[in-house]
Amino acid sequence: MTSKSPLFLRQYTCPLCDTSFKSYSVRSSAIYVEKRESDFHVLYRGPSPLYYSIIVCPQCEYAASNTIFSKPLPVPQQQQLAQALKVLKKSDRPDFCGERDAH
Repeated sequence: MTSKSPLFLRQYTCPLCDTSFKSYSVRSSAIYVEKRESDFHVLYRGPSPLYYSIIVCPQCEYAASNTIFSKPLPVPQQQQLAQALKVLKKSDRPDFCGERDAH
């Protein structure tokens, strides 16, 4: 029996630029709470689901929580975000679709 990777690729479509892409998610069966600190910060054994909870479009860099990323945006909000992201766009963008860590 082979063990499954704790990560899997999930398909997303950006509600802003309509780009389809894949980004890693943590399997729910791979989430293990190692420790809960006195400030209620949770430490996980294995990959932290928190590192993968924000989805970033590799094309336009629109970012949102994985629970709302694919939901349609109102047209005025789409226009405002598109303008703001054009201003913020950099040539040396990090890859948010790969594996993530705290660094």
